[in-house]
Amino acid sequence: MAGYDPTKDPDPIRACGTIANMVGLFVDEAEGRFYTFEVYEYCGVRKDRIGEQAVRQALQREKRRGRIEAAGDRAGCYRRVEREFETIDLASLGEEPAMEVALPLGVHRLVEIFPKDLIVFAGIPNAGKTAFMLEAVRMNMNRFQCFYFSTELGARTARMRISKHPHTPLQEWKFNFVESFRSYVDVVQPDAMNLIDYVEVADGEAFKIPSILGGIQRRVQKGVALVALQKNPGADHAVGGHQTLAKPALFVSLESGTMKILKAKNWRSEINPNGYSIRFKIRNGIELIKAGEWTAP
Repeated sequence: MAGYDPTKDPDPIRACGTIANMVGLFVDEAEGRFYTFEVYEYCGVRKDRIGEQAVRQALQREKRRGRIEAAGDRAGCYRRVEREFETIDLASLGEEPAMEVALPLGVHRLVEIFPKDLIVFAGIPNAGKTAFMLEAVRMNMNRFQCFYFSTELGARTARMRISKHPHTPLQEWKFNFVESFRSYVDVVQPDAMNLIDYVEVADGEAFKIPSILGGIQRRVQKGVALVALQKNPGADHAVGGHQTLAKPALFVSLESGTMKILKAKNWRSEINPNGYSIRFKIRNGIELIKAGEWTAP
C-alpha cells in the first residue's frame, strides 16, 4: 500500500483521516510487538511532523478502543490485543498419529513429530546448519512435498552442494527451492514440509525472531516447519533470546561438531531425550557422518 504523501495532500484534517485508516490496516495485520516508527514507515510519514502526529493520535484511538495495548519496556511499543478464541470439545477429538518425519543423525528415533510442529536447528556460523537442513530434505522428499526457503544459499550454490552427495544423485533430489521471498510467515505452505534456512533480521531487530517463529508455527496446519537460526557460541538459545525456545516442539543446537537436544516436547519412549547429544562430521559440505552415539547429559 502506498504511504501518505503530505506534499500531495497538505490538508492536516484530511491527512489525519487517511492516516487513521492506514493505522487501522496496520493493526489488522500486526503480529507480535510493533513500534511507532514501524507505523510511520508503513504510512510513509517518517520525519513528517504532521503525519507522525496523526499516527500517534490514531494509535491512541486504537488503544482506547482496546485493539492495542502498550507492550515491553520501551515507549512507543505496542501489541495487538487478540480476544477471539474457539473452544474445542476434547472428548470428540480422535488421536492424531505422529508424522513419519525423518531427521538427521536419528533424532526422530528419540522424539515424535506431529502436524503443526516447529523444529529449530540453531547453530553458530559454519556449524553445519545448511548441511542439516539439506539432509532433512533428502530424508523426507519422497514422503512429503518439501519447500526449501533459502536466505543462505543461492540456487547455483545449492545445486553444487547437493551434487556432491555420494548416495543421492543430483537428478534424484525432488524439492522446491526458493531464494526470493519477502515474508518468512506468508510463504509457509500449511500442509507441506517447510524448511527455512535461515531466519535473519536487520541489526538491532533480533527481538523480532520469537514473533516470526510464532507466526510460522501458527501458519502450519497438516505440515511441519524446520527453521535454522544463528546462535552465539556457548549459548543455550538462538539469537533472539530465550523466547526462541518457546514455540518449537524440538530445538537442537549445533556447535563444535556436536548436536545437542535443548528442548524435546514429545518423547518417543519413556526416556527423556532433553540434554542428549551426539558428535558428527560433515564431508564435502553435504554428507553428515555420525562420530559416536547419542549420549545422556
